[in-house]
Amino acid sequence: MTIQIIPENAPFSADQRAWLNGFFVGYMGLENTTTDTATAIDLEEEDYPWHDDTLPLEERIELAKERPFKQQVMAVMGQQDCGQCGYLCKTYAEAIVTGAESELTLCTPGGRPTSKQLKSLMANAPTEEVTESQINSVSDNSKHFQYDRKNPFLARVKHVTPLISNGSSKDIRHIEISLADSGITYQPGDALGIYPKNPPELAREIITHLEVDGDLTVVLDNYEHTLFDLLVNYLDITKPSDDAILYLSECASNENEKLALKTLAEEGIDEGCDLLELFEDYTSIKTDPSKLVHRLDKLQPRLYSISSTLRAHPDEVHATVGVVEYTRRDRHRVGVASTFLSHRIQSDEYVRIYIQPTHEFLLPEDCDAPVIMVGPGTGVAPFRAFLHERSLRGDLGKNWLFFGNPNEESDFLYKEELMKFVDTGCLTQLSTAFSRDQDNKIYVQHRMLECAKDIWSWISDGAYFYVCGDAQRMAKDVDDALQKIVQEHGNMDEHDANEFLKSMAKSKRYLRDVY
Repeated sequence: MTIQIIPENAPFSADQRAWLNGFFVGYMGLENTTTDTATAIDLEEEDYPWHDDTLPLEERIELAKERPFKQQVMAVMGQQDCGQCGYLCKTYAEAIVTGAESELTLCTPGGRPTSKQLKSLMANAPTEEVTESQINSVSDNSKHFQYDRKNPFLARVKHVTPLISNGSSKDIRHIEISLADSGITYQPGDALGIYPKNPPELAREIITHLEVDGDLTVVLDNYEHTLFDLLVNYLDITKPSDDAILYLSECASNENEKLALKTLAEEGIDEGCDLLELFEDYTSIKTDPSKLVHRLDKLQPRLYSISSTLRAHPDEVHATVGVVEYTRRDRHRVGVASTFLSHRIQSDEYVRIYIQPTHEFLLPEDCDAPVIMVGPGTGVAPFRAFLHERSLRGDLGKNWLFFGNPNEESDFLYKEELMKFVDTGCLTQLSTAFSRDQDNKIYVQHRMLECAKDIWSWISDGAYFYVCGDAQRMAKDVDDALQKIVQEHGNMDEHDANEFLKSMAKSKRYLRDVY
């Protein structure tokens, strides 16, 4: 019988888990271990009290300060296990400490505070008992895995379709990408990793300020590129790294500008400040592009909740993308990935992709279990996949979707599909909240409170509760509403309601995919 070292809910495919189980069984000398012994060795859920994304960074650091160094590193992560870095919080920390991962800026939820703390920790890292051969062994064998973050698949874009109509305050696109001949599979709840490209016009303006030719040959990671190619395809020019800003301070001839740039490197730049803005503001900068490119962070992939299922769309993967565009200091700014997918890439062009498996945002194994889904705006994406999957595999469990957006007429994403699910009985209940269609703004949390008694009845019957979308406001408001529902209809005080929801989360019945 194969010993299971890697848990079933780890973010790997079945083939990857099988390979890893074999690798670690051999490495740990467990070939002749009995099943009973394996059970005793099996990975028990460790106590990580800082693994809570609601705790402030300082509090998480304090909770881990007496723990082993790998756990101290884990504690400064964003604690969402979102997978945007290509790891979980725990495995990203381990990869950094062992040397298998050198990038310290991959934690999107943690942002600058996390990357800054990681640099500080690693500058004083203790010597770990991990040999170079062990690191290389895991790293080399991981190359046998199929397409992933470090080995993306070049996929053809089939269609880019607007999901909103004229008059909407938003721009949301439905993206269909071919997986033909890739062998890539996924399940509802997984995320799609996409490597974007920077706007070429932004790269050209930066090159103009550098006063060089865009065809200038620059070496990065032992490969020759043109400067234009690097700025468009490989480097993050919309969010300059602290190291890049510090280098620019060294290149400024004006002492006031030099001091101001040093301060920016220490305190961080404003959201939306790009590399061009720094050149515009600090005109005394004269830099060597061949040195600057080594100080900029690499352009990172973006993750999108997959809005399709292979049962309904074989050899395809779909994403629902909200386009980001705004004005800052009289200059038009754009979201790198969203405008790349919506405006700058055309049908039949190619994009680098991979699947980021979820480790828990999954449909219940019990096909009869009820499911409540809260997904306003682009948060509806995974629930479109959930509904297709449950419908096509014949699940008998009830489904309830809460969806919201500004206006019903222009912003009702996937309306025809959702109404068809209602007609067929797959979608038992659809509760919508179109915030701008009446004088008082109504959001999904308000609809939840209106349906409080029924929600509690579903939860009492074993319903799974899912939330997808904005982490800053929506997810918190939904959690607050759910707390009130549990208190009122479950006859609990605030503490007991909180513990009840914690127990739901621990048993994977309260799941969030927030960003």
